[in-house]
Amino acid sequence: MDFQAVSLPQIRWMVPDDIESVMLIEQDGVSSTWGASRFETELANSACRYIVVNSPDKTTPLPAFGGLWLGVDEAHVVTMAVKDPLRRQGFGSLVLRALFAVAMDLQLCSVTLECRVGNDPAQRLYRKFGFVEVGTRPRYYSNGEDALIMTTDETDSSSFQRSLLALDEQLRGKFPGTTFMPEGHALSAGWQGTVRRVKQKFIRVSRSVRSRTP
Repeated sequence: MDFQAVSLPQIRWMVPDDIESVMLIEQDGVSSTWGASRFETELANSACRYIVVNSPDKTTPLPAFGGLWLGVDEAHVVTMAVKDPLRRQGFGSLVLRALFAVAMDLQLCSVTLECRVGNDPAQRLYRKFGFVEVGTRPRYYSNGEDALIMTTDETDSSSFQRSLLALDEQLRGKFPGTTFMPEGHALSAGWQGTVRRVKQKFIRVSRSVRSRTP
């Protein structure tokens, strides 16, 4: 695939029509993929937000996507992946920055995720964005590999904001004209009415469905 064709990517909300393309991305980058019905459920869930990266001409296959589970005061990166030919070209950083934009638009205080203990490239990416290790989940993945539990500082702290501004400058140099926040507010009509129940729902889901960050 020609990288130049997606050199000015756009961030937008994932819709059901994207599921087939997202599943193709997953086949390249996620060890345990979800079926179409699972994505349909996630997209209909008011406690989830999914974004995709696409090219302005809308003809190039989606290069990357990511998703969040929303808690009362934190967001959890449940999945993100980049199409294999486009890895190590900045799309992972772009997706993660977009997920941060969504979390901050919802005024969530921090972002968390799990990462394979043996995935050094992913850990470098996450640490670049301010994630630090706070624990482990033994034998978390299907192959028995442990997971690192990682979290950020509070997103409104001055140190976090300074680091984010530096990362923004790098990303805008690589992807000029790209905005990180998808068009339209991240706050859904049903969110305010369900916010008191989200934390318990988030806990139940995270116990029953393992997140798939690399």
